[in-house]
Amino acid sequence: MDSRIIEAAERRYVVGMEWAMSTTHQEQAPSRKDIRTLMASMSEAADLWTTFRTTGPAVYYQVGVGLPFEQKVKGKLYAAAASLATARPESASYIFCLGEDLWWGVVVASGILVPSTDAASGDGGDIVASSREELNHRMPFASLDASAENYEYTDPEEALGFLEGVFTEAGKTARIHSLTQERRVRRHLTVGLALSVAALMGVGGLSYWHHERMVARRQARLAAQRAAAARARRLHKKHRIKKVSALVDAEKQYEQNVTRPWEVAFKPGELVHLCRQAYWQTYVVSQGGWEQNQWQCSAKGVRSVWNVLPGGTIATAPKGKINSSYTQDKTQAKLPGQAKPGGWDSVAKLDQAKRPWVIRSQTEHGLGIQIVFGNDSSHVLHWPKQIKQAAKKLGQSLPANKVLWHEVAVTVHTTVPPWDYTRLWDKPGFVIRNIRTARGKGWTITGVQYGY
Repeated sequence: MDSRIIEAAERRYVVGMEWAMSTTHQEQAPSRKDIRTLMASMSEAADLWTTFRTTGPAVYYQVGVGLPFEQKVKGKLYAAAASLATARPESASYIFCLGEDLWWGVVVASGILVPSTDAASGDGGDIVASSREELNHRMPFASLDASAENYEYTDPEEALGFLEGVFTEAGKTARIHSLTQERRVRRHLTVGLALSVAALMGVGGLSYWHHERMVARRQARLAAQRAAAARARRLHKKHRIKKVSALVDAEKQYEQNVTRPWEVAFKPGELVHLCRQAYWQTYVVSQGGWEQNQWQCSAKGVRSVWNVLPGGTIATAPKGKINSSYTQDKTQAKLPGQAKPGGWDSVAKLDQAKRPWVIRSQTEHGLGIQIVFGNDSSHVLHWPKQIKQAAKKLGQSLPANKVLWHEVAVTVHTTVPPWDYTRLWDKPGFVIRNIRTARGKGWTITGVQYGY
């Protein structure tokens, strides 16, 4: 057993663990006592452990065991094999090259991790041979699906890309615990409790002596408090003036610091350019028996909806989220490059900003462009709790229903992509929220026009 740590899907996973079926009832999670007993029988040096509820036709619990790492590991760890079996319970063997000195292999049997197959090594030949042998020789005894396959990912980037999707789909499955760390926590609690008891005993012995001293000091404290109260009354008026002035400054600063949406968003031309690049990189009519029916792009990235065609299967589906009926797949992708939103420096009054849209909607009507407006709305300033409480204490009233800006939703329907109308979009204060198209239905661009 050679346990290693890999990083994928913004989490850390352990590969190279030993797995065994729980000795308890198949649908009952094993207790800590059962886990420690099973660990001792598997390896005297075992320190890492986790449990895994299988996802195959029958429900079982498996216990995973690993050796301790030489250096102390901070943060949470998860079992890579359990996450793979959760997302891909079909019977198969997997071989991954995760770098120059790290190969990982594992065999899944109807959602169950086959013992002794979760192996990590610096030699890819050993992993390939052992994984194929386990799949070919254990299948008859484990009653596995006869269509089980060998999956080999010898390219590290391809392997990590596959695992990224699998681990993201599986979520936080099979978190790994450490016996050494658990003992250390119990030891610290015991020492803390002992120190607390000793402190209480010391306090009880000194309480009487402190009582006598406190009585004498109380009289002096009361006299000092009366003198302090008199000084506080004299200073109260002066401090109140300062607090009212500070409140007014805080109101102005908060209003100035309110984030304006048009200042932190992509300009329409910027987003249209990025979406154009993303379109040529991500849009295809069909792939592996799946047809791309919807495509949409926003500042958050690209999303596509695929429908299965006759002859297509989930095995050839794009790497995304398939629905429960296995007929639709949804994929996501990031925008190309590392561009940051430029934003608009200023906006005009809403009536002035809306006027070019109205003119364009009247001149382009019937020429392939349809512009639809939503209802005008206003963004009202909401004061934070801290400023409200400060004003209430001072007996001051805050400006109510103060409008910071106005906005109107703008929806544009076209028969051609938006990058064919580059001059249509760059209107100060206009922000595109979404660009989408569906097969045979043209293009729809939704956005918001901001103004004062």
